[in-house]
Amino acid sequence: MEKGEHYFHTREQWQFLTEWVNDVMQYKIEETSMDKSYGAVVFRRESEEYQFLLVQHQNDLHWDFPKGHPDQNELPHETALREVLEETNYHILIQKGFEETIGYLLPWGEEKEVTLFLAEAIREGEGTIDKSEIKRVKWLTYGEALEIITYDNSRDVLKAVRDFLK
Repeated sequence: MEKGEHYFHTREQWQFLTEWVNDVMQYKIEETSMDKSYGAVVFRRESEEYQFLLVQHQNDLHWDFPKGHPDQNELPHETALREVLEETNYHILIQKGFEETIGYLLPWGEEKEVTLFLAEAIREGEGTIDKSEIKRVKWLTYGEALEIITYDNSRDVLKAVRDFLK
């Protein structure tokens, strides 16, 4: 391309680039406003039934989905991939079309926002679970998971996943 020449994107390329820039900028703006975490509702299919992967946290022993804070310059889906591997030792594939955000107040009054993706477990990793954060990791059926999840907003996410997978 010579000086003065312009490269024109197709309408689809331009729309994709615009949406991508807006998404990245939105995450950068939101990064400073509140405590944010990203994670995944991890599933597998066993004998025609879905199972879901939950973690029991060391600090207060609550059961929930694997999640955590982003590292510097890490995108939300990258955080979810890393956190699931660190907390469960599973590699995952994030599914398109499902993303739920829940919010709540932390005990000291700070707002927290958690974005959860839907992900299929691909294979177990070669590492170990971070025992300083996670006490146990457990595969459960939908009904079992619904009973053991500690918080209502996480149960609501699991219900949304069930509806999405139908």
